[in-house]
Amino acid sequence: MSNLALYLLGAPRIELDGTVVVIGRRKAVALAAYLAVTGERHSRTALARLFWPESDPPHALAALRLALLTLKEAIGEEWLEIERTSLALCRTPDYWSDVTHFRHLLIGCEAHTHSPDSVCPNCLALLTNAVLIYRDDFMAGFTLRDSSAFDDWQSFQCQDLQRRLDYALEKLSLGYGARGELHHAVPFAQRWLNRDPLNESAHRLLMRLYTWNKQREAALRQYQRCREALEQELGRFPEEETDQLYHAIIEDRLPPLDGLSSSFSFRPLLSHNLPSQSTPFLGRERELAKLLALLRDPACRLLTLVGVGGAGKTRLALQAAADVAIQDAEAFVDGIRFVSLASLTSPDLLGSAIARSLGPSFHGQVDVEAQILDYLEDRRMLLVLDNFEHLLSSPISSSRLERGAKAAGLIARILGSAPQVKMMVTSREPLDLQGEWLFEVTGLKCPPADRTEALEQYDAIRLFLQSARRVQPDFRVLEDEAPFVVRICRFLDGLPLGIELAAAWLQMFTCQEIAQRIEQGLCFLDTSLRDVPERHRSLRAVFDHSWDLLSDEEKDVCRCLSVFRGGFRGEAAAEQVAGASLPTLLSLIRKSFLHLDPDGRYAMPEVLRRYVEGKLDQHPQQKALARERHCEYYAEFLHQRHGDIEGRNQRQALEEIRKELENVRVGWEWAVKQVNMEAIDKAIGSLCHLYEMHGWFQEGEELLTRAWEALSESMQAMNDPPTRDLLILARVIDWRGWLCYLLSRFEQARDLLETSYAMFCRLDEQEARALSLKNLGNVTTSLGEYAAARKLFQKSVSISKRADDQVGIGWGFDGLGYIAEAMGEYARARRLYQRCLGIWKELGNPEGITWSLMGLGSVAEASGEQNEAKDLFDDCMAHCTKSDNQQGIGWCLDGLSRLAEGSGNYEEAKRLAGRGLAIFQEIGDRSGIAIGFRNLGFASLALGDYREARDAFQRAIDMAQDVKAIPVLVDTLVGVADLLAAEGEAEQAVELLAFLLRHPATTARYKKRAQRLHTALSSRLSPQAFRPAEARGEARTLESFTPIP
Repeated sequence: MSNLALYLLGAPRIELDGTVVVIGRRKAVALAAYLAVTGERHSRTALARLFWPESDPPHALAALRLALLTLKEAIGEEWLEIERTSLALCRTPDYWSDVTHFRHLLIGCEAHTHSPDSVCPNCLALLTNAVLIYRDDFMAGFTLRDSSAFDDWQSFQCQDLQRRLDYALEKLSLGYGARGELHHAVPFAQRWLNRDPLNESAHRLLMRLYTWNKQREAALRQYQRCREALEQELGRFPEEETDQLYHAIIEDRLPPLDGLSSSFSFRPLLSHNLPSQSTPFLGRERELAKLLALLRDPACRLLTLVGVGGAGKTRLALQAAADVAIQDAEAFVDGIRFVSLASLTSPDLLGSAIARSLGPSFHGQVDVEAQILDYLEDRRMLLVLDNFEHLLSSPISSSRLERGAKAAGLIARILGSAPQVKMMVTSREPLDLQGEWLFEVTGLKCPPADRTEALEQYDAIRLFLQSARRVQPDFRVLEDEAPFVVRICRFLDGLPLGIELAAAWLQMFTCQEIAQRIEQGLCFLDTSLRDVPERHRSLRAVFDHSWDLLSDEEKDVCRCLSVFRGGFRGEAAAEQVAGASLPTLLSLIRKSFLHLDPDGRYAMPEVLRRYVEGKLDQHPQQKALARERHCEYYAEFLHQRHGDIEGRNQRQALEEIRKELENVRVGWEWAVKQVNMEAIDKAIGSLCHLYEMHGWFQEGEELLTRAWEALSESMQAMNDPPTRDLLILARVIDWRGWLCYLLSRFEQARDLLETSYAMFCRLDEQEARALSLKNLGNVTTSLGEYAAARKLFQKSVSISKRADDQVGIGWGFDGLGYIAEAMGEYARARRLYQRCLGIWKELGNPEGITWSLMGLGSVAEASGEQNEAKDLFDDCMAHCTKSDNQQGIGWCLDGLSRLAEGSGNYEEAKRLAGRGLAIFQEIGDRSGIAIGFRNLGFASLALGDYREARDAFQRAIDMAQDVKAIPVLVDTLVGVADLLAAEGEAEQAVELLAFLLRHPATTARYKKRAQRLHTALSSRLSPQAFRPAEARGEARTLESFTPIP
């Protein structure tokens, strides 16, 4: 199961496996927050009333279903316990919420048995962690304008959490003050006061703390601030107690600090030898919390932190131990001892190293191990052993098995004879002892590749900034540098060592230059700092050491595994590509070259993969063989999912391919480079469907262009290319033509599709011919040539019927339905779309169902059936969202925008048009972009914003002209005519309308609108003005109406 984290103290943020989840609907965010904070199961009816109080029950429940669908798509269905009448958030060990954690920390403090007027070291630790978690007030900046009940609930939660924070800050101020740690007490007291500048108790405490810290003037200034605030805000003077304290400070009569501490009970902190750190620890809150929970678990006595070199195992272990020293003093009353093993050359030296850390009471006349066992027998201690892999890899012993037995043997004997001793070990591989608990340490959390805002919420970015400011104190991430900082952290997989080494170069290079240099080679990441251990002065040195720990077989497999991108799923992939057995994979996991995700996916950190890939480059024959096997594996992987993509399992198949997209791209590129026709043939269908469904038109077209160039060049060198190769080339051309169509490059699309159609005819490929004709029909429709398009679709259906190709018949009917709709034949269009829907449902084809619902919704909207159209568009939107069909979502928003505008909801129409436009811009659908601007123009015109309407219409016209989308262009001009009429240019409007009413590409929907305006203007103008204007318009050309007069 994935890890879900809700951050609600501050602006709401939801993370899934460390990645921020973007949820487009505010009420879906509010629903997640409500379920998380209440921690209860709620009835659907109650939730619908809470979030949609102004809607009737059926519409409120429908809105709840849509919000729930949005939430499911964002965080995964497994995180929601959904029943027919109720729902709840699933709370497992993989779930975490800052609000819940904040409250639990305070409850833990309140549960202590000492007087509530006292604090103990554990209290201070719990309270400190609590106030650090409290970034800002509950859901700061978030409101629901139309749900007063939710706002009331949010306000209550906010006030409750604020009270708890004030309690914690007061306790911390008093507690640290009583201990004499004024440098800690003052900041907490200041934060307490800043929350309520009229709080005299906070003012008085600060006055005392300043005085005890020998800052008498600051104490007196604090009194003046208190007096001024009270006079300005409340019109009164300070309380008598405050005045008395002021005079006591002036007259040096303030009781000494021990007067405060007399009411507090403290126990000395645990003794330890943990090395001090020159830089502050940051981030990893969840990892620390899990580590502390494991150290508290009586069953966990040997806890090994495993991870690749440079992942921060040592630093995390030290921080966990330091937290234990404060929070769990009772568990380890005899202290914590840190044992560094980095310098040891033999497992025989382990006992001596432990003995040295325990103290000077050991002497040489008695066996050291016996002394250690005797010393620890009755003690309650935590031993932290750092860099244990050095003992597992010592070159002095004859074999790894012998080395491991020697190194781990003493650990096992200590645990056996000292039942109250625990050990926390850092190592690049496990110790392989019974009872060992493993804790994997990976890189710090990084932002998504395209994220450039709010970067400091990611631990990797925060570490980069902290490290950067050590060489440039005023360093901050400028807008143009943000992508390169993200690149650096992502390339380094969040490895703290790599990030610190990279940031150190800011004294010489920009962020862009650092990103480019580390991607060129790891040698760049070196440092000469004297306080950095030799083994950590270069990332390459860290990896070299880990590489030396591998056997020859492991190195051989590991080199081949470096051809995978973004990891791989299943042992079969590793076996086919790298000849890897399961034991070898497990060994590479143990040695931190691979890690296995909970969903069964193997992955190698990218920076480490680049290092291993460099090793593979030194073996050209092995590299070529691994790349070929990798290519063949993923070609077969795509081929096996082609049937599912057009059937009931489409969503699962596309999701499986999407997860392997990096591998699929690399495999395709190798197939094209080597002109591996069989691999290209297997891969092309599924791959192009993926690019089509997700709206990645530009990348897909570029990918196919490179394939077309390579295949064409290869076949030109042949006298008589095999039929199979010609067929594969035709498929490449056909798919390229279709993607050009989706990019609104209609003329180029028509040329390519005509070429592929001719090739399919020569090769007598009937189903492929029908598909090409259908594609040509779509292109011809977009160019406004409806009669020609209808013939192409009819011919496509005829061929498909002869071949009994139901998919071809379905797409042909879909095209004919659109032609009928465009020409105003709504009854016929509805019948055709319904026939399509029947075919798609029988085949279980989600994509076909989506477009049939879209067509039926559009027909209902054009026919004035508003409610039916809304239901159909909503149903279609749900299908598109479920399959991540970005183009489909854009077209749904187009229909919903037209529907809202037609029903007089102009603001909503404008909002929906803007959302659709944004999607079309993102996927590069230029015809869709023109439609988005057209819809914005109509909505702005209805709202009376003529300037914005003119701008939107002109942009729609420019884009439609550029791509030759004639129907979009002429339909937009209907809006221009309406604008001209509204601005008082009635005769110009009549000229334009006369032209549009006769133009064959004007769709029936907009022709009806033009006719209504034409009739209205005929009544407004005199016949002497109206008829000449009509005649002038009928004689003009389309180009003469652009730009807008």
